[in-house]
Amino acid sequence: MKSMMKERQEVIIWEVFRRKFLSEYFPNSVKYAKEVEFLQLTQGNGSMTDYAKKFKHLSRFYAIKLILLIYNNFSIIKKVVNKIERVK
Repeated sequence: MKSMMKERQEVIIWEVFRRKFLSEYFPNSVKYAKEVEFLQLTQGNGSMTDYAKKFKHLSRFYAIKLILLIYNNFSIIKKVVNKIERVK
């Protein structure tokens, strides 16, 4: 993948690489299934240790979505904060 990006003279930064890697090797259907699994996670009859491990593993998939949402809307949030600060 890195050589493909170099051939196209794309700037190789972590976020670009990560996005291309995930889209190539981790389809949306798997991501959505992991999100649903996280949202429906219960301890059930398992131990607290097993539940905590599963929670930690699955939370990565849901946290990524939240982080990307915040990151993608950061400029909007910054503009709103700047407007509020000017009003003060």
